[in-house]
Amino acid sequence: MATRLSLAFEIYDPRLNAWRMGDPMSSPRGYAAAVNLDGSVYLIGGLQSNVQILDTVSNHVLTDI
Repeated sequence: MATRLSLAFEIYDPRLNAWRMGDPMSSPRGYAAAVNLDGSVYLIGGLQSNVQILDTVSNHVLTDI
């Protein structure tokens, strides 16, 4: 089931209509939700394996947006 796990963190800039790579996450996850709030992106939940459901939040500060 969890075949889309990744360390990649991609950020979309609607002003440029372009994606860029952010710093990699510390552990792979898939199917997480994301929200942008006050210059930070929060990744919420997701899967870390076929059996491990995450209940964590990861914060990524956007420095050049």
